[in-house]
Amino acid sequence: MGVGALSQNAIPGLISGFRFQDGHPVEGPQLDIGAVEHTQRGHGDFVWLHFSLADRQSHQWIASRFDLPAAGLDLFLSNDEQPRIEPFGPYLIGVLPDLSQAFDSAADDSVRVSFILGERLLVTGRRRPGQSVHQVRGTMTRESAFDTPAALFAQVLQQFVERVEKLADGLSDELELIEDRVLENQPINDSERLAPLRQLAARLHRLIRTYRRALRRYQRHRDTLAPRFPAEVVVERLEDLDSEFEEIASRSRLLHDEMVAKLAGQTNRTLYTLSALTALFLPPTLVVGFFGMNFSALPFLDNPFGFWIGLSLCLLSSFAVLVFIWARESR
Repeated sequence: MGVGALSQNAIPGLISGFRFQDGHPVEGPQLDIGAVEHTQRGHGDFVWLHFSLADRQSHQWIASRFDLPAAGLDLFLSNDEQPRIEPFGPYLIGVLPDLSQAFDSAADDSVRVSFILGERLLVTGRRRPGQSVHQVRGTMTRESAFDTPAALFAQVLQQFVERVEKLADGLSDELELIEDRVLENQPINDSERLAPLRQLAARLHRLIRTYRRALRRYQRHRDTLAPRFPAEVVVERLEDLDSEFEEIASRSRLLHDEMVAKLAGQTNRTLYTLSALTALFLPPTLVVGFFGMNFSALPFLDNPFGFWIGLSLCLLSSFAVLVFIWARESR
């Protein structure tokens, strides 16, 4: 279970839990429900409990163990898609977006992380696995230092931002590769790569905007709330990401327009070639059609050079069309 892991048998729906003392996760016997209550009464720093909200028994346990108002409990357990951070007595309760662990391949790209933040308690919950909490849990060691639950919660937020930053860097690198191919006039076959890139960038941009909006609302009322967590750095990084995604969107639109223009140019040149060939072969077709009529009074019918005369007419008519096209192009 790792450092300071809680007994999953003792607490229904628990995915993982850690007990902190002097700012660090502590080793020792597996903690049970009594140990969690013991920490809440002031023995030890705080605990972090992470639940699977898909387990209905966890709902009952959370409702019975924490003195939460009905509205706060409903917010934590709800399927609310709208990011929110609300004060409820001594707790901050809210819902924030996260990236699913299968984000790169899944159409349903985001999940929701519910949280309860108190002076000696951090409770998080999810219905589907997300990356931020999973990353913090996976890197938790005895050397990890978190003075308060608020500092630990801020680390979860930082993990979300770092993951989105990595995705933004990858999108920017991919965009530069496509841009180089287009500028080098290589065969244009990157439209299928550009469309999913633009779609992923748009989805991430919407996600960080909702995240930033929730944190800004929290910042406006933070001085009147307790407990508090440091959101300034996260908001600042989200603002930088917002500008970066706007730049990616602008570059991808310009690149798309350039690719469309190049494809249109290729199409126009192909159509021009086909039109020129059609124009060259149309007069000979008329000549052949004229001499192909089944009448006895056709000219050159009895002339031993009739074939060569007809062939000459075909060639001369094509040559006349070619001269006409050349003359138009030379203007």
